[in-house]
Amino acid sequence: KIIARQIQNLSFSDIESFSSSFLPAEDRPSIDYQKWLKKHYYTKNEGTARWINDFDYKPLISIIIPTFNSNIEYLEQAVSSVENQSYKNWEICISDDCSSNSDVRIFLEKLSKKPRVKVKFLEENNHISVASNQAAEMAAGEFLAFLDHDDLLHSHALALIVGSLNINRDLDFLYTDEDKLDEYGQQFDPHFKPMWNPDLLLSQNYLCHFVALRRKLFEEVGG
Repeated sequence: KIIARQIQNLSFSDIESFSSSFLPAEDRPSIDYQKWLKKHYYTKNEGTARWINDFDYKPLISIIIPTFNSNIEYLEQAVSSVENQSYKNWEICISDDCSSNSDVRIFLEKLSKKPRVKVKFLEENNHISVASNQAAEMAAGEFLAFLDHDDLLHSHALALIVGSLNINRDLDFLYTDEDKLDEYGQQFDPHFKPMWNPDLLLSQNYLCHFVALRRKLFEEVGG
């Protein structure tokens, strides 16, 4: 199962207690990952909807997506994975890094007509860091969450992040486990991440995607 992780004072037992209301009980994972997924990969919406309705705190999450000559099929799936979130208080901020593929621009122009999607077209290619910062400038959310143009979110990803924030309002930075999909849509190569480990972070970036952080903190450190 996918559980939001965070840097500060939320213990694993805390996560277990609030997720147990809608996630199946966890046993030792099977050696066969596909069997483990069938047992633990939670996609039902009814219990999750009731859980989300009980949140006292429902911040706007701005999903930051930089694009450049994106595979339109993958990009469309990435956007759909946000639109299909069980937690509904989100917006999408896309910054296109001067794509030379005109089909990408046509797709993004159509996408920008949706009420919760903001799109900016950069006039020259400045690479992913600049594009991400440009997208963040459009954001209105209290939290920013960073998604690549070929990523997919689990349908309850934002719900688990906001659930963590309802336990501890002081959290500034949250990160999640991640997985990969093959060309047939089958999951493989999961990355079940540890709790906050600054020593490990000195040797490898185990955070990556999906991460969410407080927009005020992002601005304070200069993007």
